[in-house]
Amino acid sequence: MKRLIFFIFTSLLWSNDQIPAPPQAQPILLKNGFIHTVSDGTIEGSILFDKGKIIAVGEYLAPPDDAKVIDLNGKHVYPSFISAVSGIGLVEINAVPVTNDHSERGDFNPNVRANVAYNPDSEIIPTTRSNGVLIANVIPGSGLVSGKSSIMMMDGWTWEDATLNHPSGLHINWPQMGIRTSGWYSNVPESRQKERMKKALEKLDEILDTPNLDGIYIGPADLSLAIGEEPGFDKAENTDAYKEILRILESAKKRNLITGIHNGTAEYAQKMIDKGFDLVTVGSDSRYITAGAKSDLEKLKGIKGSKSKGY
Repeated sequence: MKRLIFFIFTSLLWSNDQIPAPPQAQPILLKNGFIHTVSDGTIEGSILFDKGKIIAVGEYLAPPDDAKVIDLNGKHVYPSFISAVSGIGLVEINAVPVTNDHSERGDFNPNVRANVAYNPDSEIIPTTRSNGVLIANVIPGSGLVSGKSSIMMMDGWTWEDATLNHPSGLHINWPQMGIRTSGWYSNVPESRQKERMKKALEKLDEILDTPNLDGIYIGPADLSLAIGEEPGFDKAENTDAYKEILRILESAKKRNLITGIHNGTAEYAQKMIDKGFDLVTVGSDSRYITAGAKSDLEKLKGIKGSKSKGY
């Protein structure tokens, strides 16, 4: 009997099961805190939420009659992090196959749902949540068409409880292409690599025929790298990447799919619109931040009496 009691005690001592919060039963007002918002800076005031959703944020909020009021006493409230690409809940220990459920056999698995495979009892979830990540876009990862990703909350007794939105996207892994002479490919003949590239390109039609596929988005830099060309945007018309872009566009249009492509300049984006693309994106956050900072520095240099050297 003593051994049995000892065993139960140690089991409880070492377990780390998460305890999901119960459904919110009444409105909650957090007052006298510093609320760090996504778009409106920091507000010294209150935040009101009900049924798990934020209702209002402001300097002075009157609590509803049935609300629970918590005084933050100057504490800070931040938005949670969102993991945009994650295998949490699908992969526990990489080296132990029986703990992983992130892939299926075969190249085409559009029917796979990440949320169904999500393990709400994963030991990684409470650790991730305690570090500020409360939502993750969990994706499957194998074959050409891996399946559908799901937006999951780091809280819930079951995968149904934890599912915030499904599907969040259908994930396609474009086959690796290009001739390689180093690493694992150093002993693979060039003729064999070219044959593999040819077969990979032929699978484009199979990918575009994936059920429930709404559109396809092209990253020219990744595509260029995949076919053995210098990565970059705004590809010249005499490059293989440009020809491949037009081939993908033509194949997608035949299937009435939405087509998108990333560009380096607005002028090239207009060119792609003229070619028939439905969606174009230009530049990146870092590029625009750098350009904005440079513009402001140039203005400062022009201010009378300014001693700025552009540091």
